[in-house]
Amino acid sequence: MRQCPADLISLAHELADAARPIARTYFRQNLGLEIKSDATPVTLADRTIEQEWRRIIMEKRPQDGILGEEFGVHQPDAEYQWIFDPIDGTKAFTLGRTSFGCLIALYHVQHGFILGLCDQPITDERWVGALGYPTTYNDNELPQRSLDVRGSLRVGITNPLRFKPALQQCFDALLTQKHVIGYGGDCLNFAGIASGLIDLSFANHQSVYDVAAFVPMLRGVGAVITQSDGKPLSMDMEDGVLASATP
Repeated sequence: MRQCPADLISLAHELADAARPIARTYFRQNLGLEIKSDATPVTLADRTIEQEWRRIIMEKRPQDGILGEEFGVHQPDAEYQWIFDPIDGTKAFTLGRTSFGCLIALYHVQHGFILGLCDQPITDERWVGALGYPTTYNDNELPQRSLDVRGSLRVGITNPLRFKPALQQCFDALLTQKHVIGYGGDCLNFAGIASGLIDLSFANHQSVYDVAAFVPMLRGVGAVITQSDGKPLSMDMEDGVLASATP
């Protein structure tokens, strides 16, 4: 496969378009907030968006599999697997902040992560990366990233309070130098790397639906995202991640 099939890219856009009015309906409104067994929040927006995405895929691509944060696995042995995080940054969403995104990724059994989309429905921003295509922001091609490691880095970190040793060492090293470090941001930190606004971001306790969308997106601008030990992201990962503007 040299390119992600164009009809699948169009379908990802259709999914993101379907999520926008749902997210806007619940944003700063009746959230239906609950706390899940893993102590993370979930809202009616999370569940309603993923239900709609699943309905669309089952109608238009019944042969495909689905892995979603809220409703689990459907047809895990399918050639194509859609990976959904309907609201990445639910805490930000719950607090009425716009540092959240709707994440859609597509995994192919032979070619890995071939498509990723991050949509911010309140600010009307959309990043898309696909195998064989340049990464885009609101349909405009993004330039290749470069980085002068001798200068100050712009670093986005969602939560600095629970790093495992490898990422803690990275964080401690940054604090001894003159870098610009911002906290919060969730998935928009990784989107910011694609846009040239952030140079480095890392986070602990990530599942595949949190980060899969950014593999093709960052690859398209010459950036990189891996597990915290440097291994490629995988469908069964449960680890920290490290993303940077260049290898």
